[in-house]
Amino acid sequence: MVILAKTTENGLGHELSWMKKLLSEGHPLANLSNHSLGKISEKTFGSLKTPEQIKKEQGERIQARWRKWWDSLSPEEKSRRQRAKVNAKSKKAGRDFWMNMTPEQRKEYVRQRMERMSPENRQRVVEGWKNR
Repeated sequence: MVILAKTTENGLGHELSWMKKLLSEGHPLANLSNHSLGKISEKTFGSLKTPEQIKKEQGERIQARWRKWWDSLSPEEKSRRQRAKVNAKSKKAGRDFWMNMTPEQRKEYVRQRMERMSPENRQRVVEGWKNR
């Protein structure tokens, strides 16, 4: 064992500075948090993983969570979401589409949308405008 620094305090400052230095040099550290207060055991240091292994495991966790969410959707909702991906109208929902219109174009666009709506939906939109 090599003593790197001595302190009369708890040594947290020294530990953090050494962690930064070693990480910048590319050393694999078992303790990657900003501090190491608490009990240290064999379990703490387990086997070290490569960055590729960590990235792969993160991807698998994300994919598993996404799959769980997707499976929780009803068939109708799945269908709606898939259609929205390829639907030409979905491109018009973007902010750039709306912000690049003149006020007259926006008014005409809203008028056309209102004409295509069912009377019930049209009424809900109008009620929503009144509640603003």
